[in-house]
Amino acid sequence: MIELRHLRYFIAVAEELNFRRAAERIHIDQASLSRAIRDLEDQLDAPLFIRLPRKLDLTPAGLKLLKEAQKLLIRFERTTRAVRQVHALYQAPLRVGIADGIAQPKLSECLGRWRIVAPEVPLELAEMRTAELVGALRGEEFDVGFSFGAPDDEAIAQIPGLALSRRTHQMA
Repeated sequence: MIELRHLRYFIAVAEELNFRRAAERIHIDQASLSRAIRDLEDQLDAPLFIRLPRKLDLTPAGLKLLKEAQKLLIRFERTTRAVRQVHALYQAPLRVGIADGIAQPKLSECLGRWRIVAPEVPLELAEMRTAELVGALRGEEFDVGFSFGAPDDEAIAQIPGLALSRRTHQMA
């Protein structure tokens, strides 16, 4: 089975065109690197390098793998970064503003559903007047607010019974 480390090792050798320099670059011994490249060639059933005395070059298959492996690793790094960002978003507390006069059953139902969907995310609740809630949402002091009638504001996405800051609405 081809692993990411095989591709990383291959890229190092392909870019250096030298096993010793590639091994130094990725901090492994040269014998392990050579073995990993041979394993990769066996897995692909294709030679990736032309090995001549004192010279190493890529085969056509090696050139193709280099191009594709570089794209794959870039995509993998982007995916890893995106997953970490999403995880960080959901580790922060959900800040909820509640305007006075909101119906208690509606709020209890919504918060109960939140605890099922994301039990690891803490909730921060604050009660205030509707005008204060609108200002807090506009200033992104809260992620979501509950009110019976917030005035229209282009910085706030409104769903009947729910108002979201623009940042929270984009996450949803």
